[in-house]
Amino acid sequence: SSALTSVVYKMFINCTSLKTVTVPDSVVQIDGAAFAGCTSLEGITLPEKVVSIGEHAFSGSGLTKINLPQQLDFIGYKAFEGSKLQSISIPKSVTYISDNAFASTPLVSLTLPSSEMQIGYAAFAHTSLTELTLPSGPDFGNYVFGDCQNLKKVTIAEGRTELGYETFRDCNALETVVLPSTLNYINEEAFL
Repeated sequence: SSALTSVVYKMFINCTSLKTVTVPDSVVQIDGAAFAGCTSLEGITLPEKVVSIGEHAFSGSGLTKINLPQQLDFIGYKAFEGSKLQSISIPKSVTYISDNAFASTPLVSLTLPSSEMQIGYAAFAHTSLTELTLPSGPDFGNYVFGDCQNLKKVTIAEGRTELGYETFRDCNALETVVLPSTLNYINEEAFL
């Protein structure tokens, strides 16, 4: 078949006038830097078959929202870093979110599933989150919510047993933390 199966590496990089994109249903992968630097990008429609979003795919883009496909498995290194994303809901199909994937965005709303997944270093660091519920399933990397200067309340779900190194480092506005009865280890530098 000659149908397009991926938006290839750097395909639209720095296309600063690009505003909207509808990706064909045949596509299963968004390669690295495909839409990086597309500062006018307002919207993109991804087909449900997309399973992978590559490194830097939307970094530095103007994208404020995106509906992630329900079959998505992998979100690459710095995939949305520095974009204008304000809200994101991670599908339960995702098994890996790479380092810095959503870092340095104006993200104010984050929904994480309770399914098992690996979430890398600083994946949501330097965002504008104000409130957060940490589900029991994901395995969080270091500094995952580091330097979220607007974060005021964190609720950690029942079932979570530990908080790792620098999970909430430099979250200086943090006023309320709700801990579950299942928590048996908090790294001494989790809230440093």
